[in-house]
Amino acid sequence: MYNLFQLPNGDMRIEEKAFSPRVYLDHWALNDFATDISLGQRFIDAMQKRGGSLRISVFGIRELLGQGDQGQVQAIINFLRKVDCGFIHSNPKKVIASENILILKSESCSLISDLIQDVSPPAWDMSLVKEYVLSNGVTPIIRAADVIERIINENIETGGKGLSNNFGAQLNPLINRARNDPVSLSKAAKMFKAVKTRGMEYKAATREIYNLVIAHLIKNKTMGMPTPSHWYDVFHVVVPVSYCHLVLIDGRWTNFIQTTGLKYPDIAMVFNKSTLNDFFNKLENRRFL
Repeated sequence: MYNLFQLPNGDMRIEEKAFSPRVYLDHWALNDFATDISLGQRFIDAMQKRGGSLRISVFGIRELLGQGDQGQVQAIINFLRKVDCGFIHSNPKKVIASENILILKSESCSLISDLIQDVSPPAWDMSLVKEYVLSNGVTPIIRAADVIERIINENIETGGKGLSNNFGAQLNPLINRARNDPVSLSKAAKMFKAVKTRGMEYKAATREIYNLVIAHLIKNKTMGMPTPSHWYDVFHVVVPVSYCHLVLIDGRWTNFIQTTGLKYPDIAMVFNKSTLNDFFNKLENRRFL
C-alpha cells in the first residue's frame, strides 16, 4: 500500500512501508495461490498475521497479460487485494545504478519526477504508481492491485508488449557469442570464485547475483533460453532474491542460488514447488531481520 502526501511547495510525495517478511512469488506460485482456495488462504492468513509485504514486478504483470484465461487473471487480482503489495524493479541494472549512488554517498537515491517524489529503497519500483496517480488523480492511499488492474485493462489487447524491454532479445546474442569465446568462458568460470573472495559491495547482493547469473548462462552451454518466459525467470531471480526475505521461483534457479554460496540474511531464502511446505513453515514461524 502506498501513501501520497502533498508537500508545502505543491509537489506530491509517495511513500511505502514494506514490512517484514517481504515475499516474492514467481508466476506459477501466483496462479497456484489464487486458484487453490486452501493454499491461497494459508498464504493470506500468514501474511496478514505477520504484517508482511508481497512484491510484484512488471514482468509479473507482463505474464498476467499473456494469460488467456481472464477469469484466472481476475482471481489473481482478487488474491492480491487481500495482502499488502508493492512493486519491485525487474531490471537489475537500474537497481545497481541506484545502489551506486548510495555507495558514493549521494544525498538521495530517490527517483524524482517534476511533480511527484518518492522515498524508497533502490529496488522498490515507484514508476507504475506515479503513472497511476497522474492518470487517476490524487488519493491518500493507493493499492497495488488497483494499479495492476488498470494496467491490465489498458494493455490487454497488446498483451503488454510496451510494458518492458525484451531483455531476452538483448542478452541472447551476447550470451551465445560469449559461449563460443574462450576468453569469455574463462572469465565466467572464474566469476564465482571472484565474487566469493571480493564479498558484497552493497548491503544487497544485486550486482553479485546479476553477474553470477550471466556467468552461469555462459558456462552452461546446453542451458537453453528459447522463449521470453525463460528470460522472465532470470529477472524473477536477481532483484527479488537480493531484497526479499522469501522467494518462490523455478526449480533450476533455486539450484543456481545454492551454487553462489550466498545465504540468508545476505539474500532471500529461496524455494520452489517441491519445497512449498518449507516455504510456508518459514513464512509462518521464522523471525526476519
